[in-house]
Amino acid sequence: MEDEEELSVSQFRAIQKAQTEAYLDFNFALQNVLKNQEDILETLTELKTTSDQEFRRIEKHYFALDKLFLNFQTLMTNRQEAFENSLEEYTAQISHFGAELENTKLDITKLFKKDLDEIETEIKTMKRYNFDMKNLLNRAVWVIGGIGAFLTFMNLLTGKSIKDMLGFWWI
Repeated sequence: MEDEEELSVSQFRAIQKAQTEAYLDFNFALQNVLKNQEDILETLTELKTTSDQEFRRIEKHYFALDKLFLNFQTLMTNRQEAFENSLEEYTAQISHFGAELENTKLDITKLFKKDLDEIETEIKTMKRYNFDMKNLLNRAVWVIGGIGAFLTFMNLLTGKSIKDMLGFWWI
């Protein structure tokens, strides 16, 4: 139901085109009315001596044209009011859409910030684990290297093999 009440851009253009045509028709009609009024005034000046019956006939035409002009003016006023109302509704809908878009933008920004904070926390944790593993492996290599250096130094001093020093008799 709301879709029927909303104006699309093409409907808006069609309304604007129809109003432009109506305004042009109004201007032509107004010109015709003014021309007819001028003709009637000329006729009245020419017919000062004519009979009352002819004068009444001319007067009827004048009032008919006057009534036509008033009806047309009323119609144009009604169209203008309808157009202004539809334009206000369209503007309100666009404003509402802008507000909704801004709210959605804020929500998306919050989600991205939250996700980026979580990723940053995970990266810090992974860096700490990486640093801890490097330290652990570095210590293990130094311990093994120290043991190897000590055993080599002892081998040089005593002349015994590592197997003899450690007492590996089964090897």
